[in-house]
Amino acid sequence: MAAQTMTEQPEVAIVGGGITGTVAATTLARLLPGARITLFDQGRGLGGRASHRRVDDGKVVAPWARASMAFDHGCQFFQGGDDEFREKILNPWLKAGLAAEWRGRFAGAGDFFGIGRETVYVGVSGMHTVTAGTAQMLECNHANFVARRGVRVGAVARAGDRWALSGVGGEAAIHDSKLKSSDVEEARAAAALGEFDAVIVTDASAAQESWHRASAGLPEAFLAMSKRVRDRVRVAMFTAIVAFEERVPVDFDASSFQDSTLWFAARTNSKPGFEALEKECWTLVSTPAWAAAEVERVPMRDPATGAFIPQSPEVLEAPARALLDAFAAEVGAPLPAHTYLHAQRWGSAFPAPLTHGRDADGRSDATKDVLGTAFDASSTEQFAGLGGGGAGDEDFVDGGDLLGLYYAGDFCSPRPPGVVAAALSGKHAAEACAQRMCK
Repeated sequence: MAAQTMTEQPEVAIVGGGITGTVAATTLARLLPGARITLFDQGRGLGGRASHRRVDDGKVVAPWARASMAFDHGCQFFQGGDDEFREKILNPWLKAGLAAEWRGRFAGAGDFFGIGRETVYVGVSGMHTVTAGTAQMLECNHANFVARRGVRVGAVARAGDRWALSGVGGEAAIHDSKLKSSDVEEARAAAALGEFDAVIVTDASAAQESWHRASAGLPEAFLAMSKRVRDRVRVAMFTAIVAFEERVPVDFDASSFQDSTLWFAARTNSKPGFEALEKECWTLVSTPAWAAAEVERVPMRDPATGAFIPQSPEVLEAPARALLDAFAAEVGAPLPAHTYLHAQRWGSAFPAPLTHGRDADGRSDATKDVLGTAFDASSTEQFAGLGGGGAGDEDFVDGGDLLGLYYAGDFCSPRPPGVVAAALSGKHAAEACAQRMCK
C-alpha cells in the first residue's frame, strides 16, 4: 500500500516495544511520514519477549554496554520461511545489520521451533537488536517518532474523538517492582500520557484484568471484541541464565531435550556478536508443562487478595536451580563452576497453538486453570511445527466503531506463535491504521 495524502498530522500511540510494536512503528513511519508516533514500553529497555540481559562484575548493565556476560533470556531465534515476513521485515533487518543467520551446532531429539531443520536467525549482539535497534533507527531517521521507555500505560479512555492515555513511569512501571500493588494501582492512572487519534496495543497482558501490572485499562467494549486475546490459553515458560567459568563439555551450541523440566539450551557465545564474551553463557528454557506446574505452585497473584506477585529473587531461585540441575543431568558430566545464575518468569511466553486437538482458544485436555488464567500444560510433542509462517485469517483486532483502536500480536493470530506471527500482525494492524488515517 502506498502512502496517501493526509488531511492533518495524525498522532498514534503504540503500547508495547516488542517485535509487534516496533514493526508497527516502522510500518506507520513508512506509510504516514508526517505522523507523530509515540511508542510506550513498560520495561527498562525495549524488547518484550525479545529481551536481552548484559551483566558485568555481577551487575546488570545497559543493553549496549560492554559486558563479560550476555544472555537472550526470552526468544532465542526465529525462522524466515514466510514470504511476506522475509521480504518486508527480515531482509531489511539483515541489510541494516540488525539480524544475521545463527550458524551454530544444533542437536537434540526434540522439536523446539524447528531448530536444526530450518535456517534460523537472531538479533546481532542480542535479540533485542531487532526491537531496540529498530527503534534507534526510527529515532534517528523519523523526526516525529519517540520511544518512551519505562512507561506503563494503565488506562485508555475516549476523549471526544481521540484516545486519552494515562499511566506511570519509574519504579512503579517495572513488572518486578517491589512496590505494593496498591501503590502501583494508585500511580498507574495518575499521569496523563497524551491524547492520540489511534492506539495500537501489542502486549498480550494488556488485556488482563487490573490485578496484572501490565493491564492497560482498555475499554470494556474493546476487550469484548478482543476475546481472542483475553481467552487465548497462555504458554508459560521459565528461563534460567547461567555463566560458567569454563567451557561446558558438550559438542553443541544449542539443543532441544525430551525432558520433563528442560526443553532447550543455547550458548550465547555461538551467536553473532558474542564471540569475545569472557564467560561461557547459557540460556536454559523450561518445558511448558513444568512451567505451568511451577506457576500453580507459586502463582502470579495472591490467592487470598488477588494482588500481583512480582518475580522476586525468592520466587525465581527454585526455577533457576531446577533448570540448572536438569541441564547438568542432560550433559551427563560435572558442570564447570558458575559465577552467575538468574531466572525469568514468562507468564505469557506465547499463545497456545491451535493444533494437536486444541480448540479455537487453544484449550485441550492439558489446559490448567490457575486463579482464572488458563495455561497449556501439554508435553513438548504437542508443540511440534512451531516457528514458521503459514496463511491465516485476519491476525489483528480492529476496534470497528471504536475508531482508531487496534490490538496486534501473535495472541491475535491463527499462525504458529512466535516472531513471524507477531511481526506480521503488527505490520497488518499498522497498515489498517494508516489506511484509516488517509483519504
